[in-house]
Amino acid sequence: MKSSKPMDTYTKERRKSVITRLEKQLKDGTKPNKGTAQERKDNPFIPLTDKDVTRIKKDIEILKTRI
Repeated sequence: MKSSKPMDTYTKERRKSVITRLEKQLKDGTKPNKGTAQERKDNPFIPLTDKDVTRIKKDIEILKTRI
């Protein structure tokens, strides 16, 4: 059973910013590198895989329904 509690402004804005960030990743085709500090310094972004693209699209759709 879902709660009918109204969403606060902070939550709504956070979800909007997440959508913006994910859409930018899709457009650019890259994601932040989660490797070691040296790897992040040398190459801060790495290309998206097909699995990443599928996950990001799904996440965006879910977030849009929750705003």
